Amino acid sequence: MENLCTKTFNGKYNDHSAKDLKKIMKKLKATQGTDVNEIKYVSRVLPDRLSGKDHSEQDCDGELDHDKHINKSFWGYVKNLMYTKELVLPSFSMSDCVSYFMKTLLLVNPNKLFIIPNWIPKLSTPEVPFDLEPPTYDKVTNVIRKMKASGSPCPLDQLSIICFKRCPILRTYLTEIIQQVWSSGTIPTEWKKKHVPL
Repeated sequence: MENLCTKTFNGKYNDHSAKDLKKIMKKLKATQGTDVNEIKYVSRVLPDRLSGKDHSEQDCDGELDHDKHINKSFWGYVKNLMYTKELVLPSFSMSDCVSYFMKTLLLVNPNKLFIIPNWIPKLSTPEVPFDLEPPTYDKVTNVIRKMKASGSPCPLDQLSIICFKRCPILRTYLTEIIQQVWSSGTIPTEWKKKHVPL
């Protein structure tokens, strides 16, 4: 329902300036019985119009460079784009999902049979192919660059993120390890350990 409303409001307010939207917002709040979704939409769009951001990214044109927007600001992408788009169906089939979870849960408790509950809705056939390729050096480097240098080192190995930020060869080794783990399909036991300070 919200996606349908958003499409309607996109068409209705696409050509309005920030000044017009301010007046509309004031009028919407003053009018009794106004659709709450319309107020939410205008309040979400207004700050972007004031800052001069391009709103073509909110249109349903399908030509958006999603990777660019995700790398720039993941939560901004989720908030401003994914909420306005139609729900994307998963790219895996139900049988793939069942076999994955059965395998995963059997590793934890091999004597228990996993049965899908009745309340989980049946999924339709995937429309978007899933990218099974392991992360590249560039993707690992981008994640490391976004991490705060002031963060505490890992309590298990005492490695600071600064080492990875300043030493490209360490990032290369880390990428190779991640790619090998990805290809093996199993997570090392050491990666499952956690440390909770008392």
